[in-house]
Amino acid sequence: MILAFLIFFASVVWLVVIAGRTERDGELHLYKFDRCKTEIGAAAVIFAWFVPSLLTVLFMGAAGIISQETFAVGNGILSYETFFGMIGFGGLAVYTCNMFLVGILSLARRIKAGIAWKNSFLYSVVEFVKLLIRNARHIAKIIVLYLAYAAVHWVAYLASGWPSAFWSFVIFIVQTGLIYSAIILFVICFTILSLQQLSDSGKYRYRFQVLRNMGVEENHIRRLVVKQLGIWFGVPVMVALLISSAFILFLFIGFSLQIKTYIGGWKLLQQVGTILLILFALLICYFTSTWILFRKSISER
Repeated sequence: MILAFLIFFASVVWLVVIAGRTERDGELHLYKFDRCKTEIGAAAVIFAWFVPSLLTVLFMGAAGIISQETFAVGNGILSYETFFGMIGFGGLAVYTCNMFLVGILSLARRIKAGIAWKNSFLYSVVEFVKLLIRNARHIAKIIVLYLAYAAVHWVAYLASGWPSAFWSFVIFIVQTGLIYSAIILFVICFTILSLQQLSDSGKYRYRFQVLRNMGVEENHIRRLVVKQLGIWFGVPVMVALLISSAFILFLFIGFSLQIKTYIGGWKLLQQVGTILLILFALLICYFTSTWILFRKSISER
């Protein structure tokens, strides 16, 4: 048992050392899976291991392969009640080892290429926090302007009567605060998407130049750029819209009486429509500006 573990450990170390390199050129090669975000890669490996393993164990339990009598220890020898139990657990062990190797070798290739940290969501969050710190003065100015804007409305509401004016003011603060927060989140997300594409424009310049050398027309290249940016901007927006639609539908179904009583269904729809209009306006602005800058970056010089 110890010898088998040592052999397995030595094999893993050797595979980690040579991961990503080939005898043909000795250079480091990455797969498409290695280029995705580090957290997404880890989650994909864990999910690909956990779900089939769980289904296998559940199936073996439902089939009666796993039971209290499956394992019987007699005379110091471990025996199986059924032959299928041995096959099932053996296959599960082999699958677990394979998924472990997929994850550890992908991590090794990422570390060798220097992208394990830089190609992670946590790195993007840290860089965004640094950006906020560098622009703290501008953010403080925006907050001060918003507070001044709220103060003017506060005075106006209090001048119209008390205490109803106070609660109207509270509702106003909550509504404007949520709308403002939504706009800020939209701007942050679209800025990250735009910077991601523009930062990779140097890499794409070479690829599109190869297409030009192969005789691809400039109009077709422009359409490819539009499709690429459409996917990068469209997929996150569509996912967000689907999740938001499901949440809003849940609110309307589960809290329809409260919404009609305290808010009003039509008023809530107006607020949701306003947010959607702001979303699409920001999307069009960011998409257009990114498309123009990206096209200039990959154009012939």
